[in-house]
Amino acid sequence: MSVQITLEDAPDEATQHAVYEGLTRFNEARVGPCPTLPIWVVARDGNGVVIGGVQGVVSWTWLYLNMLWVDDSARGAGLGSSLLKRAEEAAVNRGCTDVFLYTFSFQAPEFYRRHGYEVFGDLECFPGDNHQFWMRKKLSNAS
Repeated sequence: MSVQITLEDAPDEATQHAVYEGLTRFNEARVGPCPTLPIWVVARDGNGVVIGGVQGVVSWTWLYLNMLWVDDSARGAGLGSSLLKRAEEAAVNRGCTDVFLYTFSFQAPEFYRRHGYEVFGDLECFPGDNHQFWMRKKLSNAS
């Protein structure tokens, strides 16, 4: 069998689809289908301006929390906690039992610890002298 390996910065859609579908078929043959559901929780001020939000994806029975952001003008008033709680509630309502995320040492590891998250991975020196922490939480309403 002859194989050609290439580095592609922007593969065409058919190539991306082939890789994605190949991995999806492999995974689903072993653990079943994985419907993915996006979760967005957004906070707006009185003028409708976005001042915070959470974005995540439900896969199997887990929520992957991709982003949580609060504008500087709204920090320290509990908005981040409210956004996180709402995302976790939405995850439970969608059948999730657990949530995981990563955060950097210069971002919010202590915030997540206060909300019951535990570190299960620590990537040192990424970026620079910082750490990337992988964190998880068992959702309280999970059975």
